[in-house]
Amino acid sequence: MPDQFFIFGAVYAFVIPIVAVLWVFFRLGSFDRKRMVGFAVFSLPITYLVDYFAGKLYYNPRPFVSDGVMPLIKHNAVNGFPSDHTILCGALAALIGPFYPRLSLWMWVVTIFVGLSRVYVGVHHIVDIIASVAITAVVGWLVWKSGLVNKIAKKEGQS
Repeated sequence: MPDQFFIFGAVYAFVIPIVAVLWVFFRLGSFDRKRMVGFAVFSLPITYLVDYFAGKLYYNPRPFVSDGVMPLIKHNAVNGFPSDHTILCGALAALIGPFYPRLSLWMWVVTIFVGLSRVYVGVHHIVDIIASVAITAVVGWLVWKSGLVNKIAKKEGQS
């Protein structure tokens, strides 16, 4: 039974933050929707650029390649660093943060669940997950704190 729970987490749970982002988007007023879109336009590409270059700088073979672990799900034997599933979930959790902090906290829990599930099923090492959470949290925080999103939304609101 635990295997099925973690297989669900590793393969399907990434959909939960996607649904949460859509729910938040449609609950927001016009101005906050613009802010959320602006936040996404900046934070998501930056997150994926950092993800891409981190993978180029550090190669971490999958556990089933390096450790002889039998994975519970099928996966290609490519670089496991960082975890793209965890990157996606973390980026979306960060995106929700300024608008619905409590929901964002729950999406960070889902992010960690997805990451740990991918470790459990044998397709990632814990360092892949820690790096992914760190990348998404830092990029999201830096983009939001830059103030650029609010400046653009205010300018759009005046047009």
